[in-house]
Amino acid sequence: MKRSWSYKYLVLIVSIFVCAGILMSQNINNSPKGLNNTSANMKKGEIPILEAIPPTPTGQISFQGKLMDSGIPVNATQNITFRLYTEESGVLPAFWTEIQSVSITNGLFSVMLGSGIPLNTSAVYFSNQVWLGVQPDGAPAELTPRYLLGAVGYAMNLMPGATLVDNNSSGPYLCSFWVSGNEHSAIYGESNTNDAITGVSNADSKSAIIGTANGATAAKGVMGEITSASDDNSAGVWGEKASGAGNAIIGNKGGDMGRAIYGINAGSTGSGVVGKSTNYIGLWGETDDGSHNYGIYTPDNIYSLNYHKPGAIMQIVQNSGNEPLEKGDVVVFSGIRTSLEKEGTPIVQVAKAKSANSTAVAGVVYSRYNFGGISGSDGKGLKGNQEITPEGPVPSGEYLLLVVQGPCQVKTSALAGTIKPGDLLSTSREVGCAEKSNEVSISGIKTAVPGCVLGKALEPIDAGQKTIYVFVTLQ
Repeated sequence: MKRSWSYKYLVLIVSIFVCAGILMSQNINNSPKGLNNTSANMKKGEIPILEAIPPTPTGQISFQGKLMDSGIPVNATQNITFRLYTEESGVLPAFWTEIQSVSITNGLFSVMLGSGIPLNTSAVYFSNQVWLGVQPDGAPAELTPRYLLGAVGYAMNLMPGATLVDNNSSGPYLCSFWVSGNEHSAIYGESNTNDAITGVSNADSKSAIIGTANGATAAKGVMGEITSASDDNSAGVWGEKASGAGNAIIGNKGGDMGRAIYGINAGSTGSGVVGKSTNYIGLWGETDDGSHNYGIYTPDNIYSLNYHKPGAIMQIVQNSGNEPLEKGDVVVFSGIRTSLEKEGTPIVQVAKAKSANSTAVAGVVYSRYNFGGISGSDGKGLKGNQEITPEGPVPSGEYLLLVVQGPCQVKTSALAGTIKPGDLLSTSREVGCAEKSNEVSISGIKTAVPGCVLGKALEPIDAGQKTIYVFVTLQ
């Protein structure tokens, strides 16, 4: 007798997406097991902590059907071949095939597609419509028609081109879409013709994209990479702010190591990091450290159209004298060290001034300088837990910051008379101090001794030794 196979579809559940949809829709009292429900105490931008890693979703699809043989329900255990296609009918081969031994009672059966051959290796095909083909053991061909896979309502938010809308302003996770990667990237975006990942925020004090890397080696909170570009309008990471207060890009790093923002340019043109503003500051670097080291740091040259500053310009030098130097001391040039191993550059050497009107006047001591706090010639930042400008005197052989131009406090002496704002100052007869410059007459014009001027007094002094502000301008 000729056998006539048929089957009916009962239920198809795309369970791989159900978990994601339910996870984002639950309220705080029904959050998933293993998540720390402390959103009420969480700060803006913080990510929920995984107290325990939940089981990984199986990525399987539940499928039930009814199988008939010549109109009679099948009662048997037999092999059934399941195949997935990207077309309803045609010659394109199946992108996934699995054979399962299925228990059938009164024609009814239930299987989990992907329990034998994982579906996750074929996940890319689920960005399109997918059809299921079924072929029982003994059937000459697949049963027709193929079955179009559907999806539960929550999974519609994850379809290509879909928009995820979250109107719950007090949601438990403080974000509309949360992805956590345990040993790999949480989100990876790639595009051959357009932006890989775009984030837009229209609310005050809200971030379009937040990336957090919790202490993993070489991990990045947000990483953008461009392998090739045809113009300067392409970028690995692009931050843009239309108007109002705020910043286009903010990098925030905790701990001692790493960088808040790090840009690499491997090409022959372009820049590692670009900051551009239409009407205000293009690039802002700031540190909350009391020493102000450093808002911006680079071991390389800096180019600027103009240079505006309210403070002093300083030079890193070495104390080659036999006695320590203190803040406000006036120093003179004593030589140069040409083989500084730390940075591979020569460094000027100075010593405390000990005579009046010295033509070797070099500047004024500002502070000690700790070369040990610099990470090295790779220029990737500073070593943690080390002060760059520690307090205290500068011992012989150590480094210091020397004011060579601009306002600073200087130890002064009144041995040569009173000092008024605007008076020219030179090295003093008192060790390490400045005093009013001696005058000489050149063609009947009285002036300070050429080459001896340290700077101009900004405050008066009547008698004795006193520290006053001086505008250093070596002449």
